[in-house]
Amino acid sequence: MTFSRWLPIGEAAKYLGLSPPTLRRYEADGDLASIRTPGGHRRYAKADLDTFMQHRFEVLEYRKRKRRNERKWHRRRLELWRSEAYLRRIRSES
Repeated sequence: MTFSRWLPIGEAAKYLGLSPPTLRRYEADGDLASIRTPGGHRRYAKADLDTFMQHRFEVLEYRKRKRRNERKWHRRRLELWRSEAYLRRIRSES
C-alpha cells in the first residue's frame, strides 16, 4: 500500500470541497470508505474520492432533472386546470 495515493481527512475534505465532519458522516453512513493508520487516523484513497464525487454528481443531476420534470408536470396541470375552469365558466354563461 502506497500512502501517496491516500489522503488524510483534512486533505480529502479540501479535495472534495467538503468539511471533515461531513466526510466522517459519509463514512458513518457507509457512503465512503477509509482506512485507519496504526495511530487511528483516517486515510482516504484518492480513487475512492473520485468515484464518490462522480456518484454524488450523478445523484445530484438526477434530482435536478426530476425536479425540472415535476415543475413541468405541475405547470401543465395548472394550465389544464385553468383552461378547464375557463371553459366551465364560458359554458355556464351561455
